[in-house]
Amino acid sequence: MTVNIDEFIKDGTSSRIGLNEWSKYKKELHENLTKSVIITSKSCKKYLSDINSEKVLEIKEEPTFQSIDKLLEAIYPIYKKATQQNDEIILIALGGGSVIDTAKILSLMLSNNMKTSMDTLEKSSSSKLNEKVKIICVPSTAGTGAEVTQFSTIWDKAKGLKYSIVSNELNRIIILDPEISLSLPNEIIISTSIDALCQILESTWSIKADKFSIKSAKLGYQILTELGVSGLIQLELNTLGDACSREKYRKLLVEYFSDHRDKLSKESLVRLEKNPLRILDSKVENEK
Repeated sequence: MTVNIDEFIKDGTSSRIGLNEWSKYKKELHENLTKSVIITSKSCKKYLSDINSEKVLEIKEEPTFQSIDKLLEAIYPIYKKATQQNDEIILIALGGGSVIDTAKILSLMLSNNMKTSMDTLEKSSSSKLNEKVKIICVPSTAGTGAEVTQFSTIWDKAKGLKYSIVSNELNRIIILDPEISLSLPNEIIISTSIDALCQILESTWSIKADKFSIKSAKLGYQILTELGVSGLIQLELNTLGDACSREKYRKLLVEYFSDHRDKLSKESLVRLEKNPLRILDSKVENEK
């Protein structure tokens, strides 16, 4: 099916969808002699080996205040030199949600002369920060939607807290090329596809659901139906019941985890006070 996603993305963003679209865009980059900084993960470097970039940043974790500031130090001299020569420089983000979020934060910092990611977080909540440095977003997985959203996740690992940095005006090209996703290991294709399905479902029952999110969810379900996937899925929902039941469950969780505080990570200790249910979703290896 042919899908026009322009109505689902913010102004300042354009999209290119289809097989080999990434290869076509790389050819354009080469012909235009566009300067670039590549942001990617180890597993995705093979899709970028033929690009003559100014710098390659390999992302190994979710964005943190410390990691973002170090990455800015690495590319700021390149950005400064390009601007002094009146050359455009773009950020190419090919990978998962962490890769794309990293590029989005770096674009905001370069575009708005931000010295630290903490300053960027504080400024984005009180002022309107715009993406002036263009980002080429090439997601390798489904589910996160980082390429379209104005929000970027950043972590304070010491406190176990997650924050959102907000972009006001976007400046992105989104390239959705199935060749990249289909080359991933099967377990990653399956898990991230299920994540995308969860996003479709959650957007319909969220307390912030509106006509736009419902329309987006309907489109997602329509695509799954035409692919013949929907008939293969059996949906089973767990529930914690009403408010009274949830409070009782929360109390039991707090009592249990309080007896095992010495085995909890810093992040989970924070969640124990704020939202103990999130401990069950911990990504720390010994807590899974």
